[in-house]
Amino acid sequence: MTDPNLLIFAAERTYAINGTNGWHDGYTQADAFTKISLISTEVREWQLESRPGNEQQALNELADIIIRTMDTCELLERGGFALALVMAGPCRHHPHHNNLLHMVTMYGLIEDAKQAFRKAPAGEMPANAADAGPEVLNAVLPHLGGLALYALMLLEHYAARENLTAQDVITRVLDKNATRGYRHGGRRL
Repeated sequence: MTDPNLLIFAAERTYAINGTNGWHDGYTQADAFTKISLISTEVREWQLESRPGNEQQALNELADIIIRTMDTCELLERGGFALALVMAGPCRHHPHHNNLLHMVTMYGLIEDAKQAFRKAPAGEMPANAADAGPEVLNAVLPHLGGLALYALMLLEHYAARENLTAQDVITRVLDKNATRGYRHGGRRL
């Protein structure tokens, strides 16, 4: 099992790399919903790369799910990823060979986070995402923590098949991200 302290260090490193690469430029809490939504693009990329003979790229995409979740948590609240891990319920899932079911589970966790963001604990949606208070943001973190733990469970399982650890794969992806240019890929967020 991956050491939580290494994950927290990776979250801090992710935040630093993405800041340097321009992904935090102009960020406000009004962008939080979009950041949460964009995690689903990583799930889709993992699905597209999960095919025989492409195991290393599929591992990278699983790591990207975790990395984007880390960065989103840290943008919501510095130290948010550690808090998300603590707030997440225990991961009661187990890896199996039905990637469609894994994908649906991860999409469900993302949707839960989006719903928690849109709705205040009393059931009232903030008029503007920028008006969401800490109670709303903290309602999101358990879902993002659950997503990170779920993706980590899969990464640990599939990485072991390649004689790697989840930490190896996350470090490999972060090392690559650190060498990429400012807003590589031309993406807006």
